[in-house]
Amino acid sequence: RVHSFTHTLMRFRPKIKIPRVVLLIGMRCSGKSSLARYMAKAHDKTWISVDVDEELQKRAKMSVKEYVKKNGWDKFRDLESETLEIVLRDAHARKNRRTIVACGGGIVETERSRKLLQRERHSTIYIRRHPDDVERELEPPSLSSSSSLSPTKQGGTALRPSYAGGESVRQVQKRRHPHYVALSTSP
Repeated sequence: RVHSFTHTLMRFRPKIKIPRVVLLIGMRCSGKSSLARYMAKAHDKTWISVDVDEELQKRAKMSVKEYVKKNGWDKFRDLESETLEIVLRDAHARKNRRTIVACGGGIVETERSRKLLQRERHSTIYIRRHPDDVERELEPPSLSSSSSLSPTKQGGTALRPSYAGGESVRQVQKRRHPHYVALSTSP
């Protein structure tokens, strides 16, 4: 017999308080969105998933890549923080379901977003992935296969802007890692 994740936790550790809201943070292409969707699907009666980047794109009425190109990184980070605040407000207001939130990789770049992530009303989990794996995920596919792929499968850069200042994945990860670790409420 298969038990839900929540049921299993409650059965073996009855004093654990399962958070109503779980946030996933980590580098782009680390699997946060996929994990959030999987968790919600596996527990469709009790969990829903929300992707901050998807919510931001709805608000901006354009892709992240287009928004950054048009408005720059600073304006994007402002909109990202506003979107996170709305997502968290809505998630905490939801009484009948828990929410798992996939945050954009750079959500830790601003003080405002870090303060939102620090609140004690939710758990924050750092999803780690080796930089070599992230770089491979961001590489465009070979020319022979790219024409038959959907835009989301045409390499991680098809829908994502380049890092500011042309930084490498390793440079960005080195700068963000201390924030990811400090904000994570799980080991």
